[in-house]
Amino acid sequence: MARTSVLNRDMIYRDSKEWYCAQGQATAMASRPHLEFCVKYSGKSILDLGCATGSYCIEFAKAGHACVGADINPDYVKAACQSGVEAYLVTGGRLPFEDKSFDTVVMIEVLEHVKDIPALFAEVKRIARKNVIITVPNCDGFDSLRACGFTYEHFLELDHVNFFTGSSLKKVLSDDFADVAVEETVPLLPWFYTEPRGLAHMPAVIIRKAVSLFSMLGILRPKYYSCLFAVAKIKKYE
Repeated sequence: MARTSVLNRDMIYRDSKEWYCAQGQATAMASRPHLEFCVKYSGKSILDLGCATGSYCIEFAKAGHACVGADINPDYVKAACQSGVEAYLVTGGRLPFEDKSFDTVVMIEVLEHVKDIPALFAEVKRIARKNVIITVPNCDGFDSLRACGFTYEHFLELDHVNFFTGSSLKKVLSDDFADVAVEETVPLLPWFYTEPRGLAHMPAVIIRKAVSLFSMLGILRPKYYSCLFAVAKIKKYE
């Protein structure tokens, strides 16, 4: 008997303005690859700009960093504070911090939402002493994936206004920062089926799972990656 479900637009598309609060416990929202990358390259003091409900602030503190959060969403700031995070509401164009207040400014999945990137970077350079760490969804390979009937999950975000490839992200950062390094990460593995659908589908399932295993072991290099991670230094003359 075929399984059916009733779908609606809200089940398929997401609006980041409400999504994080709807997920419940803040600490469950921190991605391990994103967290490890930020911890590796951050200085002792961190501003998590676009902190949402504070999940990364909590994890940065556990890793020994002094972390403050900031966000434009008052509901997120309230939820972060309720979780014990020192978080501030951003209103207007200026961030509520003194010059050179933090070693590192971290922006995890933020830049794709920002309409005025130059204005944001001007403020980031004002308050950061050492570097900026940025992660964004990767849009490289979109045409190839679409031709196969697939696309990136992050294309379901309603409020994304920027769509980055590795080269375009590096170009945007290089205009304002020094020693920019961008890497593709979080590979897309061809583990499409979670259960067999009859004997006729078993060869395809076996092949996909074998390719996924070889990719995770490093025997095969994945072709597509869902995330871009970047580190950029603050220019010395600023």
